[in-house]
Amino acid sequence: MSSDSIQIHLNSKNADKYNYLTTDCDFQLPIIDIPEQHYIFVSVVHAVIPYTFYNIDSTNNVLNYSYNNTTFNLQITSGNYNAVQLASYLQTIMGSFTITYDIIRNKLLFTNNDSINFSFLSSSTCLTLLGFVSNTTYTSSSYKLTSPYVVNLLTKNCICILSNLQTGNINNADKYNGSILCSIPVSGPPYSLITYTNSNNFRSNLYANNLNEINIKITDSNNNLIDLNNCYWSITLQIDIVNFSE
Repeated sequence: MSSDSIQIHLNSKNADKYNYLTTDCDFQLPIIDIPEQHYIFVSVVHAVIPYTFYNIDSTNNVLNYSYNNTTFNLQITSGNYNAVQLASYLQTIMGSFTITYDIIRNKLLFTNNDSINFSFLSSSTCLTLLGFVSNTTYTSSSYKLTSPYVVNLLTKNCICILSNLQTGNINNADKYNGSILCSIPVSGPPYSLITYTNSNNFRSNLYANNLNEINIKITDSNNNLIDLNNCYWSITLQIDIVNFSE
């Protein structure tokens, strides 16, 4: 069984098309067309992605709450927050509440200053950040509501590289779309570079005989596109053409 290999170096700055963000790009390639009894394998050899995304963004910044027969729709401004900063920010925009952060237990206490019970609604997208369970409604007792779990601002512990190529690899956030190329841990601080090297030479068989276009998406583990705030990334793909007739 013989094989030939080529590498494709992709930089989002030179993409042929942005579909929404710099993390959803189309690249046109010279046609790779191989004969029958050959297969194309693809792997991510190396990736460099700037850590310029926020832990609170448009996917997790909505707090819907109600009290005194009124529903309020609050949007947290996108940015990188720690728990103290988030509590302070919420205090400034929730005028009828006092928000207290328990640094020992890493929890938030919400107190209604008008002595009225209130509810955080299940339609909120920021409940996990605040120490609550998503898709769940919480109602205060004696005008107070404490988060049952810890404040969790580690919203993106890994990022995923997806393509339009059917690799057969599975992300359980989208079980039936086998297009993920690899998952990269986020271990550095914000505004650093996230780097990845394929140390075990993992590759995926595309079971295809031609290739002339690649779409690359960079998402979080929940399949949401990551917003790099208009910064660019680079990825090196390796294409191995394997002859199964020998």
